[in-house]
Amino acid sequence: MENTEESVVGGLTAFEWHDATAASCETAVEEINQVVGGYASLVSAAADDPGGSSPTDVAGWRQQMKAFADLRRELRPDDPQAVTEARRASAAALRYLESMRGQ
Repeated sequence: MENTEESVVGGLTAFEWHDATAASCETAVEEINQVVGGYASLVSAAADDPGGSSPTDVAGWRQQMKAFADLRRELRPDDPQAVTEARRASAAALRYLESMRGQ
């Protein structure tokens, strides 16, 4: 079976790389990983205690988990605006996830 997906490195066009750009992109990926893990934790806790969360909440968490996984997959270091937007979205999601702790 052949993998037809384009690799991240293989799909990059020439651009000027800076340490700050690399650090920001890596930070965005790590923040997205935290968000995906946070939503996975909520879904897992809901499975352990089915009466603790509504099906609508669980469906929303699954959708967010998928959306952030897709964002991580599509994030490109040669698009600093997208990296900045991903970091903003991740920060908002992490605030939400923090508010859900202990509920």
